[in-house]
Amino acid sequence: MTSRLPIFATAILLASVSYGQDTELNGLLDELIQKYSETAVASIEFELELQMAESDPEVYPGQFYKKAESYHIVTEMQTVISDGEDAWIYIPDNEEIQIVDVEEDDDMMSPDGLLNKFYSDEYKYRSRKTDVAGELLVEFVPEDSDDDIFKVQMLIDEKTKTVKQIKAFEKSGDQYTMKLKSQDFSATLDDALFVFDKSKYPGVHIEDLRID
Repeated sequence: MTSRLPIFATAILLASVSYGQDTELNGLLDELIQKYSETAVASIEFELELQMAESDPEVYPGQFYKKAESYHIVTEMQTVISDGEDAWIYIPDNEEIQIVDVEEDDDMMSPDGLLNKFYSDEYKYRSRKTDVAGELLVEFVPEDSDDDIFKVQMLIDEKTKTVKQIKAFEKSGDQYTMKLKSQDFSATLDDALFVFDKSKYPGVHIEDLRID
């Protein structure tokens, strides 16, 4: 796979409950966004499973690092290094590095990026308990029926106030699952982790796509 990572979606059906405003659920989602977006540092191990229609699933482990507005994402498919304003995206299969401007909705590999994407006016949502004690499943459905995404599910640990998993389905039949494993919000991270070092990518073509 040579393209940038896809936005998540899901098609697992929930029990019959109605959508609507839920003050308690809104409060929980607000807490999650605050925790993931306002924390000074974060080191999160995750596993990304891509299930293309009529294909065997592909599983990619990864690591997400954040320090202030900077972040660093590492997977087999790509590495992203950002200082909060610009992002360097290394795509090994292409032997290419793309430099792009960072937009507010670009960071779709971070928990707060995903939360801000789905917990918005573009989606309606509902929740229910699962068979696991202290676990809540929140389902997001787009208001736009033409959206390629038609359902997104998020598993939340109510005790630790953390996201455990985000699962999505597209109308094409493709499924994407991100499982968040170890989550450290007090890690000591070197500033160099968030600085692009051209010398580490000898012979790789660099394409600057930033808009001046």
